[in-house]
Amino acid sequence: MINVTGKGLVVLTGCGHAGIVNICRYARRLTGDQPLYAAMGGFHLNGPMFEPLIPRVLDDLAEMAPQVLVPAHCTGWRAQHAMGRRFGEAFVPNTVGTRLTPLNLRSSGIRWSRSAWVGGGASWCSAWAAAWDPGGPEAG
Repeated sequence: MINVTGKGLVVLTGCGHAGIVNICRYARRLTGDQPLYAAMGGFHLNGPMFEPLIPRVLDDLAEMAPQVLVPAHCTGWRAQHAMGRRFGEAFVPNTVGTRLTPLNLRSSGIRWSRSAWVGGGASWCSAWAAAWDPGGPEAG
């Protein structure tokens, strides 16, 4: 979990077995009810046991009003399509090799750059590296 001043929490998950809603609510509770800015990672909504939960999970996420949702591996395509329809531009499609980099933390908003990551023999986890450099060349 990362708390971005002026924005809120960025919650990063692996395979969210506890449920993305439970994880985000717990992060908010730990931080004195800070707003949820982004949730990224495995939302664990794939397969016949979890797919019936998709509408409720999306309703519960919508109540937290995230600005960015980046579902990963175990989210499942049905849930990802539903998120895309429900959350519009807040939904960021993600695949193996996607790298999300905040370009400017000092501006009024974080802009996310989506770029391909190429590396021989590395696992998908390697692609989750995020560069949090507020003083980089794009800072203004």
